Amino acid sequence: MTDRLLYDIHVQVLAFLHDDRISLYNCALVDRNFNNAASKVLYRRVCYSPEYRHVLDLKDRGVLEKNSMLKAACTPHHAPLVIELEISGYISTRPPSLFNLGATIANAIQKFVNLSKIMFCPVTFHGELFVQSLELLPKISNLQELAVNPSCTGDRTCHLLTRIESLRRLTLDSPGRLILDALPEWLGRLSPGLLGLHLKDNCGSITPGVLKSFVPHVIDHLRELTLGLSYSLQDEDVFTFLSQLPLLERLQLQHYLSSNYVRRRLSPNSCV
Repeated sequence: MTDRLLYDIHVQVLAFLHDDRISLYNCALVDRNFNNAASKVLYRRVCYSPEYRHVLDLKDRGVLEKNSMLKAACTPHHAPLVIELEISGYISTRPPSLFNLGATIANAIQKFVNLSKIMFCPVTFHGELFVQSLELLPKISNLQELAVNPSCTGDRTCHLLTRIESLRRLTLDSPGRLILDALPEWLGRLSPGLLGLHLKDNCGSITPGVLKSFVPHVIDHLRELTLGLSYSLQDEDVFTFLSQLPLLERLQLQHYLSSNYVRRRLSPNSCV
């Protein structure tokens, strides 16, 4: 049996362990064939997600620990294997001059030449954490899916985010007014390749006018849609918008029945 065939078989078998990183690490120690196959599965998705700390560590300069997966993924052997990158969790709110993680992430992105999916959704962060990374993303030819939260949609980052093109799926968690104002023009440049638009969590800034501004840019190609909760939207606003998306196949909707809707359908003697 050739080494290539052994490698392909090992990859298929080890794929069942994609969530068991300890077992994958142990398999990588068996021999060269297992190492190559386990590394392909292990480093396909790289996640950096620090846990919550009760006290701010003033000595923390954002240097990655020796056992950090992100640091290991940056080696010449592992970097080409990275397809997905996730930055989440509780990241220091210290500025870049005191916390160097932003530069480290940007440096990693330059090494991950096959990167196609990125998620920047930390719980805590400094407003300039992803500035250097966002400046690089328009140059990534393989990038197809991008998910961001307010860490990338503020005053210092929104204009950099909207320079990215050629996405297949875009996810915005808790989009604010700034990114929503820029979104119609951005959607115009992303079409017709954009198949999925996912607006999640707190969507209170989405008004009927905002929904209407999306329609010309998504009507001919959008197949997936997520719409988070917005108390500014009535039933008619939401379902009129949906009726203008003939190619829609998947929908996730967080919506409440308006009081007018309830009053129209309950008789005076109804009991609730």
